[in-house]
Amino acid sequence: MIAISVVIPTYNRLSTLERCLAALEQQTLPRAQYELIVIDDHSTDQTPVVMSQRPGIRFFRQPRNAGPSAARNVGIQAAQGDWIVLLGDDIVATPNLLEQHLQVHQEVQGEHIAVLGYTPWGEDEEITPLMRYLISGGTFQQFRYYDIHDPNNVSYEFFYTSNISLSRQFLLRYGLFDEEFPYAYGEDTELAYRLSRHGLRIIFRRELLARHYHPTSYVSARRRAILSSQITLIMARKHPELVDLSVIAHSSKPRIRTMIKRFVTEQFIDRLLDIADRQRWDHPLLMKLFDWNLSSHQFWALMDLVQQERSALKQTTAVGRTTVS
Repeated sequence: MIAISVVIPTYNRLSTLERCLAALEQQTLPRAQYELIVIDDHSTDQTPVVMSQRPGIRFFRQPRNAGPSAARNVGIQAAQGDWIVLLGDDIVATPNLLEQHLQVHQEVQGEHIAVLGYTPWGEDEEITPLMRYLISGGTFQQFRYYDIHDPNNVSYEFFYTSNISLSRQFLLRYGLFDEEFPYAYGEDTELAYRLSRHGLRIIFRRELLARHYHPTSYVSARRRAILSSQITLIMARKHPELVDLSVIAHSSKPRIRTMIKRFVTEQFIDRLLDIADRQRWDHPLLMKLFDWNLSSHQFWALMDLVQQERSALKQTTAVGRTTVS
């Protein structure tokens, strides 16, 4: 009888996906008790060819690239297990990960319980100063395990789909991922916020270990920071109680100062931090600069989007008045 369904969305990362699956095929939990579900989000590499021929997995291919939310929803709906384990295609599980997830659910019973595991960087890959910053603190970071103070009562903000499990029936009853979120960013937090209204309780078990193999450069971190502005705007529309966009309003003088800061950052500081990352420079002041720059890029991109929306609204209003008159 299948107890656990492991749901893994993937897109153009065949080599990391195969490493992920290899670890999952060597679990201490009897193979008959879990299934592996891979949803290809319309990859353009060899993923669909290789996965469609690979034994031991249930493979689904999206007709178009629709994002990880849509891919996960396909896997959850197709799953046969009582519990869903959500992993990324760049996650390598320790041999007893699935057995531990199941054991915790047996110890802390209730379909409203979600079990969060620990996902540090890969142990056999280089962890750069930037990557260390991204998990160690600051304004703009990837995982914030250090902020978990009560492991038995964790905020919805820590619903990390890199290594978490919960009841399939609970998901089907109260809601799946919102497919308007196009990236692997924010869609997990938004789902957990909705589920928390129906009693979702997250518990954290650090011993449930899976490694995250995702080398990150300053360029890719900056790109992620800019993309996050789109997610912030989507979240503000759906849950205005969570996002305050009033900080985007600027007078003319602060806007000029912002333009100057932005120009200096994009023309000089970004280049400096790219070099610092490539050369693996390590200094506390650089960590502060990484933090300030990534947060600033996120803020400026959000400011651009809000201003574009306001301009579009003004144009629409003006056209409407002209039509009426």
